[in-house]
Amino acid sequence: MDWNEFIRNDLERGVLQNVPSSSSSSSSSSEARSDSSDSSLEDAILLDSNSESEDERDELAQLFAGYANIQFGAPRSRVDNFLEIVREKSDEEFRSDFRLYRPVAYELIASLDASGVLPNHLFGKEKKSAEFSFLLFLWFVSCGSILRDIANTFGCGTSTVFRVVRRVTEWLTTISNEHIIWPRGGNIEQTAAAFARAGANIRNCIGAIDGSHIFIEKPPEYGVVYWCRKERYSIVLQAVVDFDKLFTNVHCGDPGSYHDTRVLRRSELYNIAERNLEYLFPNGTFLLGDKGYAGVGKKWIVTPFKDYGNQTAEQADFNTRVSTTRVVVEQAFGILKNRFRYLRGIMPLRDVQFAAQLVVACCVLHNICIRSNDYGEDFREDAEDEDDNESEGEGEGEHDDNAPVNIPDNRTLEVFRQMYPGAAEPANRRVRNND
Repeated sequence: MDWNEFIRNDLERGVLQNVPSSSSSSSSSSEARSDSSDSSLEDAILLDSNSESEDERDELAQLFAGYANIQFGAPRSRVDNFLEIVREKSDEEFRSDFRLYRPVAYELIASLDASGVLPNHLFGKEKKSAEFSFLLFLWFVSCGSILRDIANTFGCGTSTVFRVVRRVTEWLTTISNEHIIWPRGGNIEQTAAAFARAGANIRNCIGAIDGSHIFIEKPPEYGVVYWCRKERYSIVLQAVVDFDKLFTNVHCGDPGSYHDTRVLRRSELYNIAERNLEYLFPNGTFLLGDKGYAGVGKKWIVTPFKDYGNQTAEQADFNTRVSTTRVVVEQAFGILKNRFRYLRGIMPLRDVQFAAQLVVACCVLHNICIRSNDYGEDFREDAEDEDDNESEGEGEGEHDDNAPVNIPDNRTLEVFRQMYPGAAEPANRRVRNND
């Protein structure tokens, strides 16, 4: 079976998938370049223009909430030589501003320039260079400034800021499958060994899975379903990370009101795992998840036991080991959002698909940084909330009072038995108070 058939952007739902693949998505990249060339005339004119037509303003207003409000007020002076200023910055200042080390940023600038996605200049307009485009994008996702402030900093129009950000975002998503990679072959053993070496000593784990809210403005359609339990509008980033906090799979764009299990069932990770378990989880390997994933992915997600008042000491210890091992995914989310601070607050975006693309683009950069030995430990000042995307109730697959409970899913029970030979089996009924 060609697993690349599962790799797609769901444009109708605004959900962007990055799923395990046995090869890179070169065909997707070529299609993206072809689509770009079809509209190169229009895009080049818009990209290189410092003025904004009425149509451009309308488009920006649809994508960015509050765009009209930033068009008025006292004019601000523009910086005409920002790139020269950047080149004079020390390496420490560069990383503080752009969140990447300078050599890594300029390697990506060279790749962007070679990709051919940036339009050629027309009608005497000066082409926006790959250096200008990529540094503007990094400034956008790192500082979280509004469009006008970024435009003034880079000496361009607000529409140019958006066109550059969108173009670089699309380029990064087209190369996502080159950088967000599911463990294969020898990497499976290496990943499992790294988890096993942790203090909890859980064997055969190849990743931790969780979801995180990315806050957005109310979408123009079906806004109510994006209202999450944190009393904001959001989309969900579901991710799997390895022990080094590398993202190995991401699924982004589902509404914030969806429970963990619903998001998982809508992802291609779930579809592939349920159809061909051994392809993703050979030799009994599995993921660790929090209690929000109980009852789903029974053969490949290990979750803590739910505590109904009848837990044994072994079960409580098992829960502690699972929690301390899977914390890497929460740490990865924290580093991602603190490195790229645009993801921390409420992104002033109305377009769900573009918001999801932007998040995945940041995940790509996160992985590139880690593989360049920039682990972002200095961006860990804020930790992700545990059970971040877990709803107040049980979600899908709820338990009723008469149903057997605390019978763990197959893989969970197998792992428990391996870790605690001879321990009492989990109780299969909720403890009741008959008084």
